[in-house]
Amino acid sequence: MSEEPALDKSKIMADNGWDKGFVYFGHPATETTVKVVTAVQFLTTQDNFPFKKEDGTLKHVILNFDDKPIAKDDEKNEVSLGIDSAEYKCVSGGRTFMPAVAIDGEMFFESGEIVKMLHEKYPDSTLTPEEKKQVDEWIQFNIDNTNRMLVALKHFGWCFMQGARPNYVAYGKGNKDDAWEKELVKDVHVFFEKMDKHFVDKKEPAFFVGDKLTMADCVMINWPWSFHLIVELKIEERYPNVWKHFNALKDKAIAGSDAHYNVFPYFANVVTDLAKEARAEGFHIENEKHW
Repeated sequence: MSEEPALDKSKIMADNGWDKGFVYFGHPATETTVKVVTAVQFLTTQDNFPFKKEDGTLKHVILNFDDKPIAKDDEKNEVSLGIDSAEYKCVSGGRTFMPAVAIDGEMFFESGEIVKMLHEKYPDSTLTPEEKKQVDEWIQFNIDNTNRMLVALKHFGWCFMQGARPNYVAYGKGNKDDAWEKELVKDVHVFFEKMDKHFVDKKEPAFFVGDKLTMADCVMINWPWSFHLIVELKIEERYPNVWKHFNALKDKAIAGSDAHYNVFPYFANVVTDLAKEARAEGFHIENEKHW
């Protein structure tokens, strides 16, 4: 039996037109991809961003949680493939997570790093020096805390749905001791407490910086919704100013956020149903022993 020929990254990119222009990969409902989708939509309002959907230089490839190969739906004008597919593993260097971005064939990974790169490559000319400094700080704050916050979401939430995946097996009920969990919850508290204090006296609660949308809002957009839905953290009670911010931004219905706000809850409902028994037994981020 002959072996399948090895896939060639350059050929896959060229055959699908991903070697030119701007291509972003990911499912827009997910908590990581929404950062990039909203950032890209925000960039399309700037004169210094040269890529446009209308002329074919701006493309979105939908990533699904399966191993299906590249599929094109001409009626919907959509291209999709599985995150575990051979093609995606080939172009992503073996990665099985989202999102990713290709600019003229050069691949970029990690949502926070992607937003930082876009912020630097295509700067917002409307920002004052002080505003830019603040945006930079929030982007870095997200980068510095992303891994730890995702661990909390995996351990107390996503492991019920995705527990068999290699990057989840170390987490979940019975895999960590009380001291480890308490330290993790402490880090979550410090993370949200900083945001909560930031919004205490802010006149425009929807936005992190000033009274307009910036890359800071894009990079931080997912955290309240993710922790509220996936691990049932009592954000409204514990961090009321964060909750006020979340609802104010959600009401703005910024471009690229719709799927995260309206489709993401369906994933969360699955997690909640699967976690019900364990949470009733005390495996919960809100267990008082962690606080």
